[in-house]
Amino acid sequence: MNMIDSAQKFITTTIVSALLASLPLSALGDWKLVPSESDIAFATIKNSAVVESHTFERFSGEVTLSGAANIRVDLASVETRIPIRNERMGTLLFNIDQFPSLDISSKLDTKSLANMEEGASTHLEVPATISLHGTEANILLPLVVTRLSSKRFQVVTTKPVIAYASQFGLTKGVEALRLIAQLATITPAVPVTFSLIFEQAS
Repeated sequence: MNMIDSAQKFITTTIVSALLASLPLSALGDWKLVPSESDIAFATIKNSAVVESHTFERFSGEVTLSGAANIRVDLASVETRIPIRNERMGTLLFNIDQFPSLDISSKLDTKSLANMEEGASTHLEVPATISLHGTEANILLPLVVTRLSSKRFQVVTTKPVIAYASQFGLTKGVEALRLIAQLATITPAVPVTFSLIFEQAS
């Protein structure tokens, strides 16, 4: 390839990239969650003083062009770094045979997000519905949304979201875990945080 061809290729690539960056979100596809670059975590407190951090390893989600946001977490993928505890959480707490997933649904203003410049962030409080263990609860998610590039956004909780066992009929499950682990207490409320990357399809 000679210098003229190289220069023409460079100019063409630059123009195409600039055009893609200037396209509104409606000219592209839905945003898809990128699990490999995202994290969903929660913490538990036992015996009133011991705090442990846990994660979920499998989840998926999307935000449609209309702004409908949905995230599904595979509860069987809970990771506590102790295999027997993973199993007990799945069976005794979450009852994954009957309720295999945690689902979060919400609505985002995609038109406002489309106007964000690359590198810009905005703080939001987004109403969301959480479905877990056959029960739904409405909460406010404190978020910061950052536009990483023309087609990538990051959504991060600005502070932990507190989930209570009583909200989702999990009180008996928490007690079952406490008894089998021979603990004095397990706090029936957990802080949940997440950092999610969404990428928009061309």
